[in-house]
Amino acid sequence: MRHAELTSDAARIGKILKSGLDTKAKRVAEAWQQGIVDVMAETEMTGRRYYYPGLGWTRASLPHRAPAIQTGEYARSIQVRRVGRTGPAWAVGTDKELGEWLEKGTENMAPRPHFEEGYRRNRAQIEREMNREITARERHFGI
Repeated sequence: MRHAELTSDAARIGKILKSGLDTKAKRVAEAWQQGIVDVMAETEMTGRRYYYPGLGWTRASLPHRAPAIQTGEYARSIQVRRVGRTGPAWAVGTDKELGEWLEKGTENMAPRPHFEEGYRRNRAQIEREMNREITARERHFGI
């Protein structure tokens, strides 16, 4: 699973992590997840036409664009999960092998990045929420 890297100021974050950012960190991961699904939902199916069992004839997204939602099964598999046992550590990912194939591509398929695009989509919101919470915690704890 991919992990959200929210800041490069490790010393500042290190002091804050123990002070209850768990709920906020989960909300940030959920914003990233929603960005991924939104990017996929807006992708036009203008790529190669192919037959999908159970769905019939359909079109893929263009290479180097986020994958288009065909049945919704893959989009529903993108989840927010806790990683580790302590601290606000949340990951956004899927346990479907298809996720890595789409994000990175394969020998026979160009990548269709959607995790990075989903993060970029909601980057301002994600960073604003984290910075607001970190600043409030710093004031409260006198850090």
